[in-house]
Formats: sequence, structure tokens, C-alpha cells
Amino acid sequence: MDARTIPALLLLALAAASATAAPQDAPSPPEDDAVERLTSREALRAALESAPARTRVGGARGARATSKVIFDSAPERPHELLLSAAFPARTRVELVSADGRIERYQLGRAFFGRDVTRGRSVPDPGYALTGPGAIETELDMALRRAVFFWPDALEFVGAGRTRTAKVGTLGVLVASLDEDTGRPREMTVYGADGSASASFREVTWKERGSRAWPEAFEFWAGGRRIWRETVTDTDDRWVFGDPWFMPPDLMGKAIGQEKDSPVRMRVSDRAFALVERLPAPVGIESATRALTARWSELDRMMEAAGLELDESAALRLDSERRAIALEFRMPRDGSHREDRAPGGWVAVEGSSCWVVLAGDETATMERAFGHIERLGEERRTIGATRLRIALQRGEDGPRTGLRTLEASAVEQAAPGKAQGRTPDRR
Repeated sequence: MDARTIPALLLLALAAASATAAPQDAPSPPEDDAVERLTSREALRAALESAPARTRVGGARGARATSKVIFDSAPERPHELLLSAAFPARTRVELVSADGRIERYQLGRAFFGRDVTRGRSVPDPGYALTGPGAIETELDMALRRAVFFWPDALEFVGAGRTRTAKVGTLGVLVASLDEDTGRPREMTVYGADGSASASFREVTWKERGSRAWPEAFEFWAGGRRIWRETVTDTDDRWVFGDPWFMPPDLMGKAIGQEKDSPVRMRVSDRAFALVERLPAPVGIESATRALTARWSELDRMMEAAGLELDESAALRLDSERRAIALEFRMPRDGSHREDRAPGGWVAVEGSSCWVVLAGDETATMERAFGHIERLGEERRTIGATRLRIALQRGEDGPRTGLRTLEASAVEQAAPGKAQGRTPDRR
């Protein structure tokens, strides 16, 4: 089969299979003049600025879903698939294994990819998708969004047990509904030439929170089943900034992250996090003393339990630059294996954030806040602001080191923000 006709998610599967090769054998991003032009600073800024205005779907601004994927060709190597979506036309799909991850991004009409192989000494670059690769990615993302956000992601029409929806001028989705639940039992996306691109079959559903979500299904492409997928977690309380839908290095280029730029973009690894809210907002210096004392206490406890505490901690700040919570992290296994958080800790995914050196002096801190606030005014970030402080173990207790101000590009909203929505039982 010609690689250009293989659906994008199948390409993810093939790329993931190749991740078992040595790092130097990892897939290389495409290289030609057209693709290079699409990743110029001007083109990337245009993609950011032309992204369509935000809307809500089923009352939600954004959502995340996590699935366990079992390939028919490699049942002994489970994968994890992560879907992030905001509305409209903002999608991020990541296929994760113990050897690496394959990422695909949609931001409006722009599509990107990044292939991450563990063990590489240099960061993996992002690249633009063009031609058939971009078309297949859009079709497959439309299929996944249509199923996960049924029936709100697209305008489906029809009667009886069949519904159809257009995917722009690129193709059409056809849903076969279960006569008892009225939800899709199967959905297929067809290309402009009428050929089936990919299908989700044997879809079962489960009500979680405010709506019904797919629980399990089979992914078919090229006339055969590729994998079985089980949805393990869904949450429609997420708020994503547009940077989440572009590879980190390309986003850095878009915002002008030159060598002398005070603002940098950083991607944090998956981790376990412990957030302890303070009884009342307090000033940064008082909160720093509390943070240091608590970090020292946790460090001793975790060392005794054979666990590792990250050598930094953060103050979560409110809009008046006061600390409202202490945040601590510990490394999390980045593979597909199930991992459980210690009591009180929660698992968090990796995310993108802007970072500005804060320093210890008032003037330096003021400049850092100024940079972050300007980013917020430009609507480039939606999320919490943190002051991260490096900590070093010493005989007389921990010593504080480098301080940086962070602005998240992604945030999970508090449960209360999701309350009041009418549950979707369709």
C-alpha cells in the first residue's frame, strides 16, 4: 500500500512500531522548501493569529481523554493514546509507548507533527504536515472528535439509524446508530474520492460526569482491524491555550524566542503532583519560607519510603501576585505502564508553559510579571501563574536557588466551574 493512502492514525502506529529502533534510526521529519516555509516565524504567527474564535461544545471549553491501545500486531506492547481538544479546530493526539511518542497537532487550518524517541540527546523537532498527510490527519481527527463529543462536534443530518456530516470539502463521516441508545455503534470517515479512510467499530458507551463518552471500540483501516482501544479517563473541565496545539519548538519560534528573549517555552514531563492550598493568600517571601519547610519535611518522608522528590517546588499565585497554594512534584514513569500516585498526590500530564527568569530582586520580579502579563493580554496563555523555586539539600536544611515565573498554556478547571451544566444523555 502507498504510504500516502494510509490514514494518519495508522501512520502513528507504524511510527510507534519503528520506535523500537535505535534513536539514530528514528523517523526524520519531512524536509522540503514548502514545509520549511510553513514553519517560518511568519507562517507560525499567522497560524496562531488566524485560529478561529473559541466556542463551547456541550458546555465545555475543552476536554482530555486517555485510552489504552492494544495493537493486533503487537498485543504484548500496550500503548497509551491521549486526546486533547478545544473548540473549534484545536486537536492534539499523542500515541505513547515505553520507547517514545508520536504527536499530531491541529490549530485551525494548520497541522503539525513531532516524533519523540526516548534516549535522544537533542530535543525532537516539530514539523508541518502538508498534502495527503495533512488531509488524512484532518479526517482522522474529525473522526475521533465526532465520536468522543457525539453529537456536538459536527452537524449530523439524516433519519433512521444513519447520520452523516461533512468534514469541510475533504470528506464525510457516516455514523450507524444503535437502535436502543441512539448513539453510534460504528462511524466511518470517507475521503473526497469516496474511499473509506478509517472506522471506529463496535463502539460501546459509558456515562461519565456530564455526558456520555465512548468506553471501548476497534480502530479499522485498510480493510483490517489495527487496534482495540479502551477509554480509561475523560474530563471536560480542561482549558487549553493555543500553544498546546503546536509543537513546543515551533511555538517558541512563533513567539520570537530568540537567544536574548527573556521569555522561554518549556515542556514539563509527566509527574505526580501534590497541591496544598494555604489558609489565606500570603506574600511571596512568607510563602517561600513555608514552601521550603514543607519541602524539607516531604523530602525526609519520601526518602524513607524509597521515593524521589523533585528538586524544585512552586508557589501558585493569584491575580494580585499572592501565594494561594504550595505545589510539589515527583517523577512519574513515562511509559505505558499503569502507575499509581502516593496518597494525596495526583498524576499530571506533561504540559507547555512560558518561563521568565524572576531572580531575587524586586525590580527583576516586576519585569518578569510584566512579561507574563503581556502574554496573557495577547491571549497566548490560559492557566495558572507559578513561581518555581529550585531547592538544594544542605546540612542545615534546604537552600533556595534559581527562581522562575511560569505561565501555563494548559489548565484543568476547578470542578465547580463545570457544575450547573445539564448532563448530556443523548
